[in-house]
Amino acid sequence: MDIQYLQINRPYSFTSPFMEREFVALIYSADENISDEERNALSGQIVISGCRYAVCAGYKGSSWDDSIDIADIERNGGEVRDENLVMTTWHDDESLEDIVFFFLNNTSFDSFTAERFVVLLVGEDGSCLDQIRREIEKQSTPQRG
Repeated sequence: MDIQYLQINRPYSFTSPFMEREFVALIYSADENISDEERNALSGQIVISGCRYAVCAGYKGSSWDDSIDIADIERNGGEVRDENLVMTTWHDDESLEDIVFFFLNNTSFDSFTAERFVVLLVGEDGSCLDQIRREIEKQSTPQRG
């Protein structure tokens, strides 16, 4: 499992750390002032970079879910294609523990097997990225019984 952590600030731009290989993204929005235009442009960049599953959380997570869905449809000329479909979920009002569990364990589907993961923090709250990293490390470490 390859997990990369990125934090982006305004002006927002996303480049995949996986060189156009498919990945799962945990998009955590910490910017309450992001505009619809910024979110839509960033969603388009995420989709064309190889994202196959977007787990959306943080401020207006459901708006990110919608924006990724629209970017996916626009990329394919207005239609949905199974071979590059981007699955999306939003996780408003869920604990970080539950969000990370879903991200790590429930993002494979059909013929797509999640192997590469990117945590994308949108905004300037660095402590949030640290919290996500700690939770991922906690859930990725085998428990001794």
